[in-house]
Amino acid sequence: MKVLVSDTSALVDLERGSLLDAAFRLPFEFVVPDLPSRRLHS
Repeated sequence: MKVLVSDTSALVDLERGSLLDAAFRLPFEFVVPDLPSRRLHS
């Protein structure tokens, strides 16, 4: 399995472009820091 590590700015850009859900459907395991993950899912 391929793993992608993302920073906060990339996740925010994907969310602003309404692409975050589509990105998480890709065949990768995403690894993100805990703080941005909580912020996006709250």
